[in-house]
Amino acid sequence: MPVAHARVRLLQAVFAPAKLTRPCGLPV
Repeated sequence: MPVAHARVRLLQAVFAPAKLTRPCGLPV
């Protein structure tokens, strides 16, 4: 679904900077 894909893109946009600051990664 396009909506689900958009949500994934949004999550990537939100968590990408978090991965840069926290290399350990988040429990997602």
